[in-house]
Amino acid sequence: MLQRSACKKRGPKKELYEVVLLLQSLGKTHEKLDRFNDAIENYTKAFDIKQKMAPDDSQSGVFGTLQCCIPNCYFELGFDDSALRHFNDALASFRRRDGNESGYDEYADAAKRLVLIYIKRGELDTVIEYYDDLSNFLSNHETSSHEALVSTLEKKACVQIKLLRYKQACNTFERVLSIMQNLPQDKMDDELMSAMSNNLRCIGATAFCAGDNAKALERFKECMNMMGDFDKVGLYNSMAIIYCQELDYKSAMPMYSKALRLIRIKFKGNHPELVSLLINQGNIFYNQDNMDKCLECYEKAERLIRNIGNAFHKHSAGLNYNMGLGHLREENYEKAEICLREALEITMLL
Repeated sequence: MLQRSACKKRGPKKELYEVVLLLQSLGKTHEKLDRFNDAIENYTKAFDIKQKMAPDDSQSGVFGTLQCCIPNCYFELGFDDSALRHFNDALASFRRRDGNESGYDEYADAAKRLVLIYIKRGELDTVIEYYDDLSNFLSNHETSSHEALVSTLEKKACVQIKLLRYKQACNTFERVLSIMQNLPQDKMDDELMSAMSNNLRCIGATAFCAGDNAKALERFKECMNMMGDFDKVGLYNSMAIIYCQELDYKSAMPMYSKALRLIRIKFKGNHPELVSLLINQGNIFYNQDNMDKCLECYEKAERLIRNIGNAFHKHSAGLNYNMGLGHLREENYEKAEICLREALEITMLL
């Protein structure tokens, strides 16, 4: 609120400062009315006046806000090049203001909008650079919350995954885990524990994609201790896949068995996930040359597919192919032909 006093003589600097505030308020009003060109005009006038004034720490928040208001309007108008130029100028100014907390919200908002523009352009390496910039800013400012930093790092990891940089993504998720683990004890509520559990799962998945099976198993096991029974189904399946990849079928089989048991309890033995688990179990028996057990698992999966319906033809095609291979190994060529023909027919229909 601007206040005039009849008792005090106001200097020219004070008057200019009031003009800046008025132009800024007018610009904000035009923003709310979606009159972005008018808003840009008023913000630019305010910015030009402020630039001519002597620096004043008490007004640095106003200056920072102005620097971000102009590109915000360009952003809303879809003028990406102009928005990028002004956002980068604003960020450079924030970086020079060491130790000043007044522009935290504006800085974070500018960085996020810059990221949106670069994502739209497909410049994902640049996106990662800005997430690095924003995460460093958040780490060094006491006014920022751990949630904002965690969210920024998780978005960075997602971009790294999109670029198939699984090892880097894994390291980013590890940093998130470290932040969560170092929070005060009074913040360790159910929501945070759930977030930590999800983060451990992400570390395991990216470690697996990066070829680090040992780390993947380690993190999956840690995650297991923080989850409810049914939520463990996916983890059991993921761990079994890793064991199979390492040809450790003895360790893989109990994982599939535990997952099967949990799904049967939860869904009374009739759920699509059972199909893939039974097929995977059958595949292990196939690799162990135990055709009786292998075909038994495949036949159970086949009965489930019939009960579930046509939505799972993709499982049916693969299953019939596997059954055909099993019968071939058993030298039961007539059954092998039937299964392989059915697999081919279903595949042609998909």
